[in-house]
Amino acid sequence: MSITADYDPFVASQDPCGHYQARDARDVSGALLVSVFPVCDGATAAKPIVLAEVAATAGDMRIVNFRNPEDPTSDLQRDLAKTGADSTHRRPN
Repeated sequence: MSITADYDPFVASQDPCGHYQARDARDVSGALLVSVFPVCDGATAAKPIVLAEVAATAGDMRIVNFRNPEDPTSDLQRDLAKTGADSTHRRPN
């Protein structure tokens, strides 16, 4: 089974820009939330397009999840797990 998102979760877009800036890292419950801003045609967006959740794992810092900056309850891992669970209950055509 394959689970896919309707967009690229790394940049929250179907039509990505050529460059992105990671800024405004803040500690939230032991992880860092890093705001990711698209830079399209030389102009940096006023608001972040996605929040990357970064945590220390095995001595490294790794991206562990993505969140929507406009929805504090968003959680890409949870959403993909739900999509996977929903798809296992569908009958094949």
